[in-house]
Amino acid sequence: MTDGFLALRSHYLFTSYFCNVGRPNEKGVVERLVGYIRKNFLVPIPRVSGWEELNNHLLEECKKRLSSKTSGKEQTIGELLDEERGSFLPLSPVPFEACRLEERHVSSLSAITFKNNSYSVPVRYAYREVTVKAYVFDLRICYKNEVIACHPRSYLQQEFICDPLHYIPLLEHKPGGLDSAKPFASWDLPACFNVLRQKLESRSGNAGKREYILILQLLRDFSLPDLRKAMEKALEHNCANYEAVKMILLSLREPAFEAIPLSSEKLMGLPRLHLETTDTSSYRTLMAGGGA
Repeated sequence: MTDGFLALRSHYLFTSYFCNVGRPNEKGVVERLVGYIRKNFLVPIPRVSGWEELNNHLLEECKKRLSSKTSGKEQTIGELLDEERGSFLPLSPVPFEACRLEERHVSSLSAITFKNNSYSVPVRYAYREVTVKAYVFDLRICYKNEVIACHPRSYLQQEFICDPLHYIPLLEHKPGGLDSAKPFASWDLPACFNVLRQKLESRSGNAGKREYILILQLLRDFSLPDLRKAMEKALEHNCANYEAVKMILLSLREPAFEAIPLSSEKLMGLPRLHLETTDTSSYRTLMAGGGA
């Protein structure tokens, strides 16, 4: 009995009965049901776009079968199921995590290795012990009770699956890595990112590059679609800089905070303020010991 099956049985609190070795006929009902599903649900082979659509197809076929009757039964499968529901134990309120759990050590490159592939984690977790939860389609890396990274699971070999956001903090000290480091080499960003970077660097050189890195670091707190909208709006109003992009992002998150460009007409409409110059002669007299 595997650890995974023991965890499943402990989670749902059921008793298991095993057939003898080499005697598949002892679980014939299971074998026949597998054959029934294969012949009736998967022949001809369904044309689907992915696993989710295939699972939905199988679910719909199972629901249709509830209206069928089995040999020797007057009631439908669905009616028999409803009768049995009264004997069922309640399910656990927390779903079972069908995944492989393994402990891993984060390397100096802020990555863990699982099944001969490397997966990145945020750089602040380098050298720490983490837990890997490997599901069928994705892989989650946890530190204590927090999920710190989530990647699509790879079934190839010697691949490096990384999220560039995990390595952005390193650019503060090594801005040259933006063009040479592996995590950023294949980072596919919207066109507006490159346009804004060119404007910043043509105006300020290396300082512009560092300002562009500050804008990328906004992805720690804001989503990529929101940052894209803010950058496009900043370029539209010819205010391509970090402060403007951040202000527009805040206006997207907080509806009450509105960032609007001030045209010459709007500037003319602002109330005029008159600031008088303070007369310091009285203060000098006081310092000299005289009366006010």
